[in-house]
Amino acid sequence: MAKEFSVNVEAKTCVTPEIRGSYVHVLEMQENEDSETGKIKKSYGMQALLPKGPVADAYLKEMKALLIKVVVGKIGIEKTKQLAPILRMPFRDGDDPKQTASLKNAAQLAGHYFFNCSNMFKQPIVIGPTGRAVPVASLTADDIYSGAWYRLLLSFGYYDKKGNKGVSAYLNSVMKTRDDDRLDNVVSEAEAASAFADFADENAVDLMGDEGVGNSVFNDPGTAGADVPEEDVSGFDFI
Repeated sequence: MAKEFSVNVEAKTCVTPEIRGSYVHVLEMQENEDSETGKIKKSYGMQALLPKGPVADAYLKEMKALLIKVVVGKIGIEKTKQLAPILRMPFRDGDDPKQTASLKNAAQLAGHYFFNCSNMFKQPIVIGPTGRAVPVASLTADDIYSGAWYRLLLSFGYYDKKGNKGVSAYLNSVMKTRDDDRLDNVVSEAEAASAFADFADENAVDLMGDEGVGNSVFNDPGTAGADVPEEDVSGFDFI
């Protein structure tokens, strides 16, 4: 594996390094109240936790060129330089109290960069270990959950809404790479079955027609990569 991620500056897309998912809503939409309108908005998405280290540093270096291109392509180079101090970028530092103080999972973010990504219009495509799409209907909350590790296919767009300007990350596709301890305190089907094992009657008639649930169809990571040039804009700080 030559590289742990891919960044396409021209297309404004990327495949992330392996990240750990938190607040994962890929199999179902999450409801959130819009702080500006008070209306309920539904979207798929997750909060992505990227462990700090050489891979993260290389990824963020390339992402800087992509984010600059998104902004410059929308408002031009001179206005980008002018607005650089107030532009809101997706990536944040999990070790910066100013960026985590208001978050309930601040302790989980230590040692990571993190960002939110969502999709209000289309359910993200789930990719299996062979690189092919997996029917979402065949998956359960034991397959795609908060705490597991993923690679994400993201696209990025500029926004200017009620005085807030910046770049949003849109979640297009998800490839699960490995399992880990859950971060959502939800009991898995296997854990639930184990808890009732001493009370189950193996000879009883199956009253619920349960045929069992198979193991996750995922186990291997996937990746892609290509070097891209970096474009610099003085004063542009995206973390």
